[in-house]
Amino acid sequence: DGTEVYFNSETRFRYPVKFGDRERKVFLVGEAYFKVKREVDRPFIVEIGENRIEVLGTEFNARYYPEENKQMTTLVSGKVKFISKDDKSLVLAPGEQAVLTDEGVLSCETVDVTLYTAWKDGNFVFRKQRLEEVLNTLARWYDVDVFYQTVSVKELHFSGYMERYKDVSVILEAITLSTGVTFSVQGKTI
Repeated sequence: DGTEVYFNSETRFRYPVKFGDRERKVFLVGEAYFKVKREVDRPFIVEIGENRIEVLGTEFNARYYPEENKQMTTLVSGKVKFISKDDKSLVLAPGEQAVLTDEGVLSCETVDVTLYTAWKDGNFVFRKQRLEEVLNTLARWYDVDVFYQTVSVKELHFSGYMERYKDVSVILEAITLSTGVTFSVQGKTI
């Protein structure tokens, strides 16, 4: 239908060979950035888990990794409606993010969309994020396992902007310079 979709690592995406006459429905587990072609009479629907996002024409990021215990939809332009399985809903304006926790709490806040969409342009952008979240992102992208010798370092915060396609050791070095945490890499284990 002319819609563009960019996929992040460890993403599963399912769509029909041909969309129906009344709606365009796709299924997502992972993270994807959408540039949806506008069709007034045929909404675009993204099913994420038991919830859905309804779209007419817009750009947004949808994120649903089951192990993260939350779903996030970040709107870049246009308008989307996030609807939970129990029919709680939020209509987002550009620059807003809907977050649904596994406990069913649905909230909306204004965010810097770059933090949630830079991945599609080949970049990592972190702003005062817990080191555990940063390393989880790196583990997913570089297909590595992360183990902590000192659990308290998970709570340290890190900010940075880096190209995604660099070797992971370059990024780990930047984290070391910023936080003082040292890393040992052995094969696919950090």
